[in-house]
Amino acid sequence: MSGFVEIAQAVFSASQQRLETISQNVNHMTSPGYQAKVSFQNVITRQSLSLLQAQEGNWTDGLMSTSIPMSPSGFTETGLPFDLALSGPGYFAVRQDDLTLYTRAGQFVRNEDGYLTDSNGFVLQDASGSDLIVRSSSAEILLDGVVLEDDLPIGRVGVFAPDSDQTLSYINGTRYWHAEDRLNEVEMPVLRQGMLESSNVELGYEMVQMTAALRQAEVGSRLLQSYDGLMGQVISTFSQKG
Repeated sequence: MSGFVEIAQAVFSASQQRLETISQNVNHMTSPGYQAKVSFQNVITRQSLSLLQAQEGNWTDGLMSTSIPMSPSGFTETGLPFDLALSGPGYFAVRQDDLTLYTRAGQFVRNEDGYLTDSNGFVLQDASGSDLIVRSSSAEILLDGVVLEDDLPIGRVGVFAPDSDQTLSYINGTRYWHAEDRLNEVEMPVLRQGMLESSNVELGYEMVQMTAALRQAEVGSRLLQSYDGLMGQVISTFSQKG
């Protein structure tokens, strides 16, 4: 019977993780470049699933967390010269001191030294992995990331992507970290100057997921109630025998 408790704990844990993921997604609905997160936890084994299905009522509804293809992000036109949106694969690289992070949030401003920085002071990197310096506030950035000043190329915005066997570690918000050397440069990036990539969070989908997570927690509660009932029967049986 201890299996009931273990299953209930797993169900509650999975439900909590799903709710945390939903909360994070909703909080970043308006964050440029944010990609909605999906919880992938398989909360019960096949043996446990069979045990649940044998109980009265359909307790397994909403138990298994599945992924769905997320909708592509749209674009918001800002007209600001250093707002950049990626319409293809890859990430911008931003650096502060020795820390390089990757992001699709392309909201940059040009500081007095010509560096393009995000809201946290991280500097946008060029294709070679160095700080990108733009001397003119009227610089043009082409679709392939080439930066023009007075119609002359002075650099190229770096866009990087992991290999199929590489993984990025999620940090927070729109930022990711890669433990090894920097990612490979995307040879043919597609950038849009004066635009920002919108968050792809869909509120309706998140509300459906929240309902499923709450039903999942209810399953855990019913399991514990069933366990308490069984334990009560066991104690009553032993008391009568005594």
